Amino acid sequence: MVNYEVTVHNSERFKAYTREYIYITLVGEKGQSKTTWLSGAKAFLGMVVHVFFVSICVSLLKQVKLFLLYHKKPLLFLNDDWFPTKIEVKPDTNEDYIFPLYTWITDSEKHYFREGQGLCKFIQLTYYCYKPITVRVYLNLRSKFASFTLTLNSCYVCFIYVKDHWKDDDFFGYQFLNGLNPMVIRRCDTLPDNFPVTDDMISKHSNGPSWLDQEIKCGNIFLCDYKLLDEVKTREIHGKQQYLAAPLVLLYKTADDKLVPIAIQLKQEPGPDNPIFLPTDSSHDWLLAKTFVRSAEFNLHELNFHLLRTHLLAEVFAVSTLRNLPMVHPLYKLLIPHTRYTLHINVLARKVLISENGVLTTVASSGGEGMFKILGDSLSSMTYRSLCIPDDIADRGMENIPNFYYRDDGLKLWNSLHRYNWLCNYPEEHFTEEEPRRLIQAFQNELMQLSDEIKKRNEKLVVRYEYLDPEKIGNSVTI
Repeated sequence: MVNYEVTVHNSERFKAYTREYIYITLVGEKGQSKTTWLSGAKAFLGMVVHVFFVSICVSLLKQVKLFLLYHKKPLLFLNDDWFPTKIEVKPDTNEDYIFPLYTWITDSEKHYFREGQGLCKFIQLTYYCYKPITVRVYLNLRSKFASFTLTLNSCYVCFIYVKDHWKDDDFFGYQFLNGLNPMVIRRCDTLPDNFPVTDDMISKHSNGPSWLDQEIKCGNIFLCDYKLLDEVKTREIHGKQQYLAAPLVLLYKTADDKLVPIAIQLKQEPGPDNPIFLPTDSSHDWLLAKTFVRSAEFNLHELNFHLLRTHLLAEVFAVSTLRNLPMVHPLYKLLIPHTRYTLHINVLARKVLISENGVLTTVASSGGEGMFKILGDSLSSMTYRSLCIPDDIADRGMENIPNFYYRDDGLKLWNSLHRYNWLCNYPEEHFTEEEPRRLIQAFQNELMQLSDEIKKRNEKLVVRYEYLDPEKIGNSVTI
C-alpha cells in the first residue's frame, strides 16, 4: 500500500467553498482505489488549499488516469455550490498528476475528471517589464499617480468630426454603411408600394421624369425599411406617451460615391397624416425627420441585432454546450472559452436592462411590452442566411457599393476563418503534429496581414473603421 497525497485547491472567489462531504476515487490503468472520504463537513471552509492522504495498492493503480469526485450534502445543511480549481495527486515517487477542474459543482452526482495539465506552470517572459512580481505590484497599487500621459487623438478626431458634421446628409448616409448598425440598408430594386416617392418630389437630384427608375436600374438607390417597428406599443415616461417611428428611408449614391438621403417617411402606411420628408423641406423639418430615423435605428439595433442576434443567440450555444458535451470533449474545449461569460452577462442584461425597472425598459420608447414584440417579430424574420455575412451581403444587394468597410473587412475575415477549417481533419490530440501547426501559423499570419491592411486604410480616413480589425476584436469571432 502506498499513501497518495491529494491536494485540493479551492477558488478564491466569493462562496466557492463548501460544507458538504467530498469523496474521491482514483482510477488507474488496471483498476481503481476505494472511495475515500476527504474529512467531513466544514473541511473545505476558510483555506484555499487542503491536503489529504489516500492509501492505494500500487500494482492495482499504476498510472492515475481519471479522478472520480462525489459531492454529498450532509443533513441539516443547505446545498453548497463548490468551485474547486484543481486537484493534485502525488504518489511516493517523484511524478505527480494534475486534474484541472475549474467548474462549479452544484449537485450530488459523480463527476469524472481526466488527468492533464490545464494551464502552464509558468509564463514564457519576453520582456523584463512583464515579470510577474512587477505586474502584481501594479495590480495591487493603491497610491496615486504623480502624472501620466493619455493619448486620445483618434477618439478626439472622431468626436470633433461628428460634432461638426452630424447634421450633414452624407454623414447621415455614411452611418448606414459604417455606423453602429450596417445590417438594415439594402439595394432598392423596386420602390415599395407604401413609399410613393415620385421624380417631382426629388427634383433636387432628378434630371427627368424617369430619373428614379433609371437610377434604380443602375443600382444607385438604396432603402432602409424599419417595418419591424410598426405598431409597436410605446411606454409612458414622466406621464407622456412616447413615439417610435417605423420609417422608410430612400438613399442615393452620388457620382462622387457619397450616400445621401433623398426621402424619409416616418410611418409604414402612406396618407395625409404621413408626409414624405425631403431635403428641400425646411432645415428643421428635415433634421427632425432624420432624428426620428436615428431613434428607430437605436431601438432596432439594440433589440434585434445586439440583444437577439448576439446575446440571446449565443446563449443557445452556451446552454447546449453545458447540457450535452462532457468537459473532456474537444468541442467543449473549443466552445467554452468563448461562451463561459455568456450566461453571466445575459442574466445581468435581464436584470439591469430589460427587467420591469431596467434601464432600457424605463428609458427607451420601446421599453416594456413593445420591446418583446420587437424581439418576437425579429426572431420570426431571422434566417440562417442573414447570420452568414457573404449570404447576407448578397441578399441585400450590397456587393458593389463603395466605402462599405463592414463588408470589405467582414468578408475577408469570414474567408480566412473558412479557409483554415482544420477541426474536421485533425482531431484535437493531433494539434502537436507539424501539418496542423503549420496551418494554424498560416491562419494567424493571414489575420495579421488583414489587420495591417485595415490599419493602412484607416490612415486615410477621418473616421476610422476598426470594428473588424482582428487585433481589436475578441476571439468570440470564431463562433
